[in-house]
Amino acid sequence: MASVYIDRLKAVQSELDSCVKSLEKDPSRFGDRVARMRYKPAIPVRVAVDHIGGTTSRHQVVAFDLSESGIGFFHGSFVYPDSPCDVHLVTLDREYFSAPAAITRCIWVEGSIHFIAAEFKKPIDIGQFLHIEAPKEDVVPPEKILEKPETLPSLELCRSLANHLALLSHHPVLWNDARHMMIDLENLIDGRETRLPTYFYERQDHIALVDKDAIIRAVNPYWCHFAANNGYEGNGFTGTNYVNVLNKGEKRDPAVDGIYAVLRGEVPEYSAKYTCHNHVYKLWYKLRVRPFEKPPGFSIEHQLIGRTPNQV
Repeated sequence: MASVYIDRLKAVQSELDSCVKSLEKDPSRFGDRVARMRYKPAIPVRVAVDHIGGTTSRHQVVAFDLSESGIGFFHGSFVYPDSPCDVHLVTLDREYFSAPAAITRCIWVEGSIHFIAAEFKKPIDIGQFLHIEAPKEDVVPPEKILEKPETLPSLELCRSLANHLALLSHHPVLWNDARHMMIDLENLIDGRETRLPTYFYERQDHIALVDKDAIIRAVNPYWCHFAANNGYEGNGFTGTNYVNVLNKGEKRDPAVDGIYAVLRGEVPEYSAKYTCHNHVYKLWYKLRVRPFEKPPGFSIEHQLIGRTPNQV
C-alpha cells in the first residue's frame, strides 16, 4: 500500500503566499540563505519525519530554497530540531529522489505555518533538481577594472567592509591580513581617501597585491574567506612570498615563470586557467597577473569562471 502524504498547508494558501513573498524579499529573515537557490519544483516535495517513540509522519511541503547541503521549506506544524527525516526531492524529470536528512531549524511564521530547514546526510547533485549555468567569464576590459572601477556608495561599502572584518575576527591567523581593511574602514568613515582602491574590497575575485619581488603586501576579503573556508593554518599572507606559496608541492608550478615575466616587465600581463576542485564542486579559475598603479605593484587575481556539482 502506498504511503499517504498529508498536505497541512492547503487550507492556509493565502497566508502561505504572503510568507513566501516575505521571505523572497528578505531571505536572511530565517538565517543565512546566501548559499541556497530558489527551488520551485513542478510537483510537491514530500517529507517523512521520524518522531520520538518510533512513529513517522508524512507530509507534502512547500519548498523554498535548495543547496547541495540542505533544503528550506514551509510546513503546517512544528517539528523538533534534530529529528531524522527523508526528504523526497523532485528532479527536473519530475521524479522523486530520496535524500536522508535531519531537521536543523523550525521557526514559527504565523498561524500554523512554520519554516523548516533540513540538512542532508550527504551532499546532493544540485544539477538534478535545478538548472544551473556556469558563471560567465568576466569580459570587463582590464583598463576599466584598474582605472575607473564602479564603486559602491561609501555607506554601503562601510557596512560591507565591517561585515567582512566581523567574519575574519573568528580567524586569528588572518588578523594581520585584515589590518589594511581596518585602516581603510576608518578612512571611509572619516571621509578620507582609502589606501587601496575600493574595488579591491568589492570584487568577489580573490586578489592579492605583490611587489616586484612577489612579496604579498595586501590581500582582499574574499582571498581571506577562501583561505578560512578551506582550512588555512598558516600565519597570514601579508609579508610572504607568493611564489613560495605556489611552489609548496613537489613540482614547480607552471604559473611561476609567467608571474615573474610580468614582475620583471617582460610582458604586460599573464593569465592561465586551472582547476581547484573540492568534495562538493568542480571549480575552474582564471589567474591574472598585471601591474597595479596605486599603490605601485602588481595584482594577482583568481577569478571563478566555472562551477559544476560533483556527482554524489
